[in-house]
Amino acid sequence: MNPIKVPVFNLSFKPPSKDKCTRCDELEMKIKVEQDEDKKDSLINEKQRHLSKADMACASLKRDQESATDSVYVATFDQQKVLPFPKLTVSIAYWQNCNIKMTLGLLKIVQDPLMAVKVIYQKFVVPGHSYLPNDADFGIIEKALEYCVHEIG
Repeated sequence: MNPIKVPVFNLSFKPPSKDKCTRCDELEMKIKVEQDEDKKDSLINEKQRHLSKADMACASLKRDQESATDSVYVATFDQQKVLPFPKLTVSIAYWQNCNIKMTLGLLKIVQDPLMAVKVIYQKFVVPGHSYLPNDADFGIIEKALEYCVHEIG
């Protein structure tokens, strides 16, 4: 068998499809099957409001990043991308403590006199529409994990 030789690679990248918004999927399916025009228009308007909300969240993140200074820091956290170790097959074990751990961590920063932090604003983007600056890093990590075998015994 002859190997395939390709002189030029035409590679492109796109946001991962698994991060697609479940609300958009739901609304798209309802719009496709709805027979009543008034209900269909209502669903289309609902989807437009949802997309507008997602756009506003992304714009807010961009403004925050542009306003960062020596005394104002902007940090992004993607809680869905936190990789528990050992790798769990049941996600409820992770999600039950996710938000409380993040909140307690931020509270500790505010209470630490050495940090000199007075205020922390927490903002939440719309899942499936917001690609954070750290998403590309997690794509690399997830790809590498496909080839790793972890045995606990």
